[in-house]
Amino acid sequence: MPILRSSRCKFSSVSPFFFARAQKNGALRRGVSRHGVSAVVRSGALALVLATTPLLGAALLPTAHATVVEALDLDTLVQESDEVVLARVIKQWSLLDERGRIVTDFQMQVEQSEKGNSVPGSAVVVRKLGGIVGGKGMRISGEPSFRDGELVLLFGTHGKKTYLRPVGMGQGAMRVYEQDGQRWARSDAQGIMLTKRGATTTKSRAAVAEPRKLDELLQDVRAIVASQK
Repeated sequence: MPILRSSRCKFSSVSPFFFARAQKNGALRRGVSRHGVSAVVRSGALALVLATTPLLGAALLPTAHATVVEALDLDTLVQESDEVVLARVIKQWSLLDERGRIVTDFQMQVEQSEKGNSVPGSAVVVRKLGGIVGGKGMRISGEPSFRDGELVLLFGTHGKKTYLRPVGMGQGAMRVYEQDGQRWARSDAQGIMLTKRGATTTKSRAAVAEPRKLDELLQDVRAIVASQK
């Protein structure tokens, strides 16, 4: 695992690939993670049990420059989200979570809500793996990062947690920017190699790989939310 050094802190650069041994045919196959966390994928008699932590995956595997993640279309992003919000980053801080991993929390103020219980003006906390704590840093390929003041279209899931995690890692965090008097959005899929479940080498694209007008994208999101009720 490479160590990147700076004058301020020491970084461990981790790429959380997940491998699993297929019971069928006794072949070793690559498991594809949808959210960049532990998962169990079942297909008939075939069960793929994926690694439980990024650090474990990094210890077992050669260094890589991207995280393999299942490509999600817009319908799936909406369906798997507990909250779909347009929110502005207010502040951020890094800490150790309950498992001793370095994480960074981003407090965001909701400007618009398309799905979930958040209302305009309320605050949500979005968590990513990685950050800097006590002079030590960790980077996870594919984990989105945000700047204070930045506007984000977030597709987030919280499960039983109080914070949100972007669905599909960077796929669920779309950066919003202004150009020619209009607001645009696109997925933040840096550090991710997208593939369809069951595929071996075929690369896929993020749901919003190319910039889209924000208003038109939100119209599509509303239509999907309405169809899924």
